[in-house]
Amino acid sequence: MVRVLGAVFVCLAIANAAVAGGPPVLAMRVQAIQVADDDGRRPAKATPEQVRQWVDFANRAFAVASIQFEYSPEDGDWSVLRSTLINNMTGVQDPTWLEAKKLGDEIAARHPGKLVVFLRYGPGARPTGGGFSWWDYNFVVMPGFASASHCGHAHTDALAHEVGHYLGLPHTFARDPFNTIAEAEAFFRRNRGDPAVFDGDGLSDTPPDPAIRPLECERRPRVVLDGVEFVLPRDNLMSYYDERGTLSPQQARRARWVISKRLEGKGALPNNRGARVPLQAEALRVEEKGDSYLEVQPMSGFGVGNWSAEAQLFWGSKPGGTITLLLPVAEQGRYRVDLYGTLAPDFGQVQVWLDDSEIGDPIDAYAPVVMASGPIALGARELTAGRHHLSFEMVGKSRSSTGYKFGIDCIDLVGDLGHYKAGKKEPGP
Repeated sequence: MVRVLGAVFVCLAIANAAVAGGPPVLAMRVQAIQVADDDGRRPAKATPEQVRQWVDFANRAFAVASIQFEYSPEDGDWSVLRSTLINNMTGVQDPTWLEAKKLGDEIAARHPGKLVVFLRYGPGARPTGGGFSWWDYNFVVMPGFASASHCGHAHTDALAHEVGHYLGLPHTFARDPFNTIAEAEAFFRRNRGDPAVFDGDGLSDTPPDPAIRPLECERRPRVVLDGVEFVLPRDNLMSYYDERGTLSPQQARRARWVISKRLEGKGALPNNRGARVPLQAEALRVEEKGDSYLEVQPMSGFGVGNWSAEAQLFWGSKPGGTITLLLPVAEQGRYRVDLYGTLAPDFGQVQVWLDDSEIGDPIDAYAPVVMASGPIALGARELTAGRHHLSFEMVGKSRSSTGYKFGIDCIDLVGDLGHYKAGKKEPGP
């Protein structure tokens, strides 16, 4: 007997896409940067008009999310850059990735409010045809337009796909595509015939995607693996199929959430690199935790360089649960207490207490993707030298959140006029 997976997701997406009257349009300008090496050699093979084709496709794909990208090379949305480091970027597997990511973010910050797209040559003698992006940095990396092709034609949907990653959308598939149907079927069997092994994004309105390379261009609508029929999400933008170009309702909502956050940050998502003398939460003494779950969680897998010391104190709780940390203050003074934490799909709402009174408003730590919170200014207090009690109370969760968890990266104590940090005197401005 053949089971069918995916049809219900396709019908749901079509039904939702047909609903008239969407939310207000969120617009973001595109800054295309043609990159060459430091000496001007190996420029990416792209023109302003070719980028316009990419942007036009992206606007069609993201229309369902009421997201629009504006691009006018005549008005400064096209520029050139000489940087061998940027020109050679290949992503997280690159040994120079942290340096390249930092430089890319710095360049992006010079174009506030814009989606920065680097058009680079790649590290080899021949130009690369691949692009990449993710939401833990603030730019998109593309090949030259002429270097990118798919299924025997120009890869006009390539930028829209990478912008999807920039806006918080993973692939519809869970791992690198299989080379053959037999490989996918064997993997399915090894995992006890669980369709979830092909689910790359965890969204209920995108079907599990086996992602088999030969099927990308064949336009086959479905495939049977060990008696289970999978309807392939061929038109979904975050797949690798030739017809991709649409978003599911849940993908559209997530993209709107992330672009709203990016627009608030003038193109940048928050990070936790701003604490000058961070008190690492994972190193603070825990005085009370009740039946809460606490562990030190490495965070580099969610974005290298985005968390202080690349780790956080992860807290699993229930409504009303509390934990108390001991906060050391080296020198008496008035301090602003800044909290650096994490936002995530299963995080709750937390009230912070300093000694015996609340400090700051409740923090809603929900986000549809895992990301650093950036600085959360809780308020200012006069503090004596010595240890103080910093407590966290789980007071609820948003309707979108799936749990009562929280992540504490570090605490920064900002003294009067910024002269003191955590009791350490520093020269004034």
